[in-house]
Amino acid sequence: MAPIACLLPGFSSAPETMHPWELSVKYYHARNGRAYVDSQAQKLSESFALPVMGSRTVTPKQSLLTAIHLVLKEHDPFKHSADLELKALVFMALNEQHLLSWVNLICKSGSLIEPHYQPWS
Repeated sequence: MAPIACLLPGFSSAPETMHPWELSVKYYHARNGRAYVDSQAQKLSESFALPVMGSRTVTPKQSLLTAIHLVLKEHDPFKHSADLELKALVFMALNEQHLLSWVNLICKSGSLIEPHYQPWS
């Protein structure tokens, strides 16, 4: 049975794996990232390099959504690999000193992670 076990449909409880970049994009869509980035205030802020909310700081969630959008906008037209897009996101996180907060945000979205990753991973 072992030699043909790979041909049988999987009955294991192991979740379907997902590339971390795909998980980031899924987070972006689940949190309405497109609507946030396309808002009038966000577009004006981007055009004139002004803070969106006056003196209030940008939250990690807002900066993550903006970063994912920028990577999608800059890399998708060239059909770059998921690895390259993830690297771009990680470099942005490192440059903005938000890597830990962004990873925490994505890891806390249990409904996105549970179907694809083991609890111990």
